[in-house]
Amino acid sequence: MPNEGEASNSSKKYVVYDLTCRQDTNTTPDANPATIERRYTDFLKLYEAFKKDQPQQIANIAFPGKKIIGNFTNDLISQRALAFENFLDYVISVPSLRDSEHFLSFLQDEELNKACRLLDERRNEVAVPMIENIFQLVNKIYLDKSKQVLLLLCRLVAACTTSPIPHPSAEKWVDLAFRRFDHVSDVELLVLYIPLLNTISYLYWQKGRDAQLINDRLEEMGRKGIKIKDTLTLSQAIHA
Repeated sequence: MPNEGEASNSSKKYVVYDLTCRQDTNTTPDANPATIERRYTDFLKLYEAFKKDQPQQIANIAFPGKKIIGNFTNDLISQRALAFENFLDYVISVPSLRDSEHFLSFLQDEELNKACRLLDERRNEVAVPMIENIFQLVNKIYLDKSKQVLLLLCRLVAACTTSPIPHPSAEKWVDLAFRRFDHVSDVELLVLYIPLLNTISYLYWQKGRDAQLINDRLEEMGRKGIKIKDTLTLSQAIHA
């Protein structure tokens, strides 16, 4: 649900909308809601992409127009927040919109690009919480073993394990990734499987954990003629 806020810098002022995604049940509120920030231009870019690619799907959607004067009145901000909430609720309800690259980019690209820059600067401790938040958000919208979720999970595992000292939450995410990738048949995702298993095996060795199950799985893949040594790292496989 969007909630309005304001941000400014030395040259301009603009409105930031907080988007919080949660999965409440009838008896229990979501203990880990995920929140991202988006501006009017982000919503407009998404709407225009849909208007170009799937015009019939959004023909009846009323999108708030641009305002040159009075952009920061409380009434206008509240109206836009409600319109954006209705827009996103509709997008999520239509599979072709929800599963589009445009919507996934809207959800994750801003934070993911920032996190990648931080990883390049070896600032994993700052990047990992950002990717964790995006993973939690995307996983509330898509299925556990969907391509969108598993690719983000691999990014999270890579971010947690690429520094000499693994991130404190590394084991949590590699264990989840190992479970989630079981019985995955998507060919595009399988290219990540061997690098993922090698990453998990190495982390278990670092942590003094028994990696026999992981190594058995690797040997099983090797017997099938799949190359299991001297392969791409998980980060390289993701980018490739």
